[in-house]
Amino acid sequence: MRWKFDRRVVQICLLAFLTLAAVLVFNKVLNASENLLHSIRNGLHFLMRALSPFFIAVVVAYILRPAVDSLEKLITLFWKSPRHKRMRQVIALALVYVLLLGMVGALVYFTIPQTVKNISDMVNEIPAYYRQLQAYFSDITQRYPLLKTQAVGDMLTRQFSQLQTDLLGYLDTIVSGIAGAVGNAVGRVVNAVLGVVLAFYLLNERHSISASFHRLFVARLGEKRSAGVYGVLRDIDNAFGRYISSRLLESVIVYVLAQIALSLMGVRFNVLFSVIVAVTNLIPYIGPVIGALPPLLVTVMDNPMLALYVGVVLLLLQALDAYVISPVLTGGKTGISPFWALFATLLGGNLFGIAGLLLAVPVSAVAAVFIRRYVTRKLEQSVTGAGKETSVPR
Repeated sequence: MRWKFDRRVVQICLLAFLTLAAVLVFNKVLNASENLLHSIRNGLHFLMRALSPFFIAVVVAYILRPAVDSLEKLITLFWKSPRHKRMRQVIALALVYVLLLGMVGALVYFTIPQTVKNISDMVNEIPAYYRQLQAYFSDITQRYPLLKTQAVGDMLTRQFSQLQTDLLGYLDTIVSGIAGAVGNAVGRVVNAVLGVVLAFYLLNERHSISASFHRLFVARLGEKRSAGVYGVLRDIDNAFGRYISSRLLESVIVYVLAQIALSLMGVRFNVLFSVIVAVTNLIPYIGPVIGALPPLLVTVMDNPMLALYVGVVLLLLQALDAYVISPVLTGGKTGISPFWALFATLLGGNLFGIAGLLLAVPVSAVAAVFIRRYVTRKLEQSVTGAGKETSVPR
């Protein structure tokens, strides 16, 4: 009798073989999971280290692209010749890189050393501030007999002791963290430089790269679907990329203005306080309040009247940022209401710490893009469906 080929039998045998092989491989993985995970971690670490210049280049190019595009449009207003389009692109990119290198140079040669010095000086001043604060509360308890009790004295002693321990611990952690970051940065300078150089070429070829991806999308998805994909990507870029770039530039401007103002007023540790004000300015709504507390608390110990001036100046600076700088750079819009922005900031901070505080608003704005598109599509479908139902004859 001639044997007849049965495809289903072969598929069943192949499935049984693959299942048995998967079970054996899984058992092997369980027996050597520690070595395997260690090898995977080492491999991923090596891969990330090898590709880190490229990742840095992509991030730098993505952050700088809005500035390059805006400067190129500005140059086009005065130099409209179509023949020199490529020259305008190169000039805009070169000017942005000159500004970037200037900011990096100021950061390396002035801001970082002065910030470390301010932190070190503040650590040395902690005992004096502690004694001054303790004397202040002791004077209050002497003035008001109701507070001059053993329980109040013990409570204040415990709180002051805990406050001194916490402050010294926080500042020591910051100093050691900055020292460690500087030490690690020395070993990564080459990768950073390579990343910045690669970012220059990415930005210089951004139009051709975008055109290549557009042709790829059209070839794979078709004209209509690729247009939809590009629309989504454009909305995400406006909600996330341009927001991040504008906020970073906004914080640099706030840092410069805060540094000038605090220096003119003679505030001690002014570089450190300017950095704090600029960094916390990246956090929407609650960031300015957090950034104003350190300079106010320290200045009020030195000169209460000066602390009042500092508070007024910081308030004016935040008003200038909110009503002038931010609308010019970001348009004053994030795509979500202030309530949801504040809610996302608090939730992101509780769940993911500093990264959650900084990225909560742009991530929420991206989520809002998808929600709005989903709602719009559903409404269009419902309207279309209603129209079809009314057009059906009875």
